[in-house]
Amino acid sequence: QALLLKPDSLNARFGHCIRQIPLIHDSIEEIEQVRSNYHHALEELGAWTDLSNPGIVRQASRLVGNCQPFFLAYQGQNDRELQSLYGDLIVRIQSACFPAWSRRRPMPPHKPGEPLRIGIVSGYFFLHSNWKIPIKGWIENLNRNEFQLYGYYTGREVDDQTEIARKSFFHFY
Repeated sequence: QALLLKPDSLNARFGHCIRQIPLIHDSIEEIEQVRSNYHHALEELGAWTDLSNPGIVRQASRLVGNCQPFFLAYQGQNDRELQSLYGDLIVRIQSACFPAWSRRRPMPPHKPGEPLRIGIVSGYFFLHSNWKIPIKGWIENLNRNEFQLYGYYTGREVDDQTEIARKSFFHFY
């Protein structure tokens, strides 16, 4: 209905795209159809999103983070391709909205034998399902000889799990 009323609304188009993924499914066949529909809607959204249009960029700057494919996780499928398509669109949008922050920063060279540095940014380094599943499992199970972990906490709530997180990272900000 929103698209019929305002076809130039990026918000309505994003909502239509994400709405392709319901929380509950009746069958495996329905999940396959839903995923196909979402894939198609996501490609259409990406093609439609003209970030050379200042009006679209203004709409986009208020949109990212409000509409996410959260229910994909409940389908028990490999979401890499779909999440890559979604992520590519979000990167395009954020780069258009914040061009100064979108330039690739130089990375120090990775020397053989050094652990690979990995940063995890989250607002959920406290007793929350996002902490328990999957973040805590990642940081507990990555080999510290191979990986050096950096935690970037964007949240405000602090509890005993926050302290566990703080101690689990090489650096915690």
